[in-house]
Amino acid sequence: MRRIAVVVDGSADLPESLRAGGEIHVVPQILVVDGERLVEGKDITSEEIYEAVLAGVPVNIGHPPPDDFRVVYKKMRAHIEGIVTLTLSTTFNPTLISAQVAGITYPKLPTEVINSQQVSMGLGFVALAAARHAREGGNLEQVTRAAREAIPHVHTAFLPQDIRYPYRAGYLSRLTYLTHRALGHVPLLVMEKGHLVVREFGRGGDQGMERLVSWGRSRVGEAPVWAAIVHARAADLAERLAQQVRRTLHVRDVVVTTLTPIVGLRTGPGTVGLVLYEDASTSLIP
Repeated sequence: MRRIAVVVDGSADLPESLRAGGEIHVVPQILVVDGERLVEGKDITSEEIYEAVLAGVPVNIGHPPPDDFRVVYKKMRAHIEGIVTLTLSTTFNPTLISAQVAGITYPKLPTEVINSQQVSMGLGFVALAAARHAREGGNLEQVTRAAREAIPHVHTAFLPQDIRYPYRAGYLSRLTYLTHRALGHVPLLVMEKGHLVVREFGRGGDQGMERLVSWGRSRVGEAPVWAAIVHARAADLAERLAQQVRRTLHVRDVVVTTLTPIVGLRTGPGTVGLVLYEDASTSLIP
C-alpha cells in the first residue's frame, strides 16, 4: 500500500525506537564545532557537543540545507504517495525554509511543510500524532490536519541548572541575571506560540523538578498525557523527574531522551525539560 511519510528535523529528539516503524524519517541538524561543519548524530553526538561546550570549544548552530531534505525525499519516492514535513519553530533556525525549498524543487512527490512551533519532543509528539494517522491509512490532507491539530495540545518547558547560559543566549537582561544569580535562582523557560520565554525563577535541582511538575499540572490537570523527559548531560535528574511525573500526572507513558543541542546550547549542560502531549489515545507510540 502506498502511504504518507512523515519527515522531521533532528531537533525532534525522537529515539530510533519511536520512529513509528518507518513512517518518520529524520533530517539531521547541523552544528559548527570549532569551525568544522558537523552532522548531528552522524559526525558528532549530542553528548560530545555538550562535552565540547564544557571544555570551552566554540559551538554554533547551523541548519540542514534543502539538499538534505531532497535526499530523504528521493529515497522514499518509490514507496509513498506524499510527505508531511515537520520542523522546529522558526525562532530557533531557518530549517523550515530549507524544507519549503526542497518541497518546491522536488515536485515528484506532493509535500506539506509545517512549522510545529515546537522543538525537542514537542516536535516529536506532533510527528508521532501525524505518523499514527499515516499508519492508519490517512491521506496527505488527513495526516497534515492531524499534525496541525496536535500542536496546541503540546506543552514544553526547560529548566537550566546554570543561569549563565540563558543569559548569554539573550533570554535575560543583565539586571535580571545579576539579581537572580545572587539568589541562586534559574529560570523556567516555556515554549509559547513558537517562542521560548521566561516564565518564573526559582531553585534548580530537585526543587526545580517540583517546579517543572507543578507547571505541567497547571497545563494539563488530570487529562491523560504522553510525557517526555529531555536532558543535556543530566541523566540522574531526568530519571528523578520521570519518577515524579509518573507519580503526579496521569501519564500513558514516559520517554527519557537526550535534549537537542539546538536548545541545550542556549540553556546549557545540565538542563532538563518536560514535554507533555494531551491525548486520550493508547496508540500514539508504536
